[in-house]
Amino acid sequence: MTRNLRIQRSHFQLQLTLIRRRIQIGAAVFFFPPPKIPSNNQLRRSGSARLPV
Repeated sequence: MTRNLRIQRSHFQLQLTLIRRRIQIGAAVFFFPPPKIPSNNQLRRSGSARLPV
């Protein structure tokens, strides 16, 4: 019984740290957005426009 509780507590702490890290990453991306990377659709569109189909 106590072992099960300990496992649940450690799992809960793990989830908390993961959530905290995700929030930190999200805040970093929100405040410092990475340079825009063209998506696959845009690349495909420009490639098809360049090459004769």
